[in-house]
Amino acid sequence: MPTDDRTTVERALATFLDAFGALARARMDDCFTDDATVFPRDGGPRHRGFWIAEFDTWRATRPGPPYHHVEPKDLHIQPLGEVAVATFHLDNVPAVLGRRTLVLVRTPDGWKIAHLHASTMPWTAART
Repeated sequence: MPTDDRTTVERALATFLDAFGALARARMDDCFTDDATVFPRDGGPRHRGFWIAEFDTWRATRPGPPYHHVEPKDLHIQPLGEVAVATFHLDNVPAVLGRRTLVLVRTPDGWKIAHLHASTMPWTAART
């Protein structure tokens, strides 16, 4: 992946994470393709707009903004032509490993998330 592409993918991820941290629904939606799908971190079916029902609850129960402090660890971007796969870990919850995989596609409006897969597992299970 050319350096410019990697930089623009990283910038797209940063834009998404900033919008997610602020629970800025419209800005976050702009980071996704119209037909994007999501596997939520706690399981369940793949679906769109997983955050819509949760945003109001998060705003009411968490101090902020920002409401989330997402700091990707071990970011890896894998180029696949007009697609890029970005993976990283989160370690912001004690004893829990968060893993994220995002599939981004190049669009006329820049890199957009076509799929987001979030999972969590106990650190003990992650180390075995």
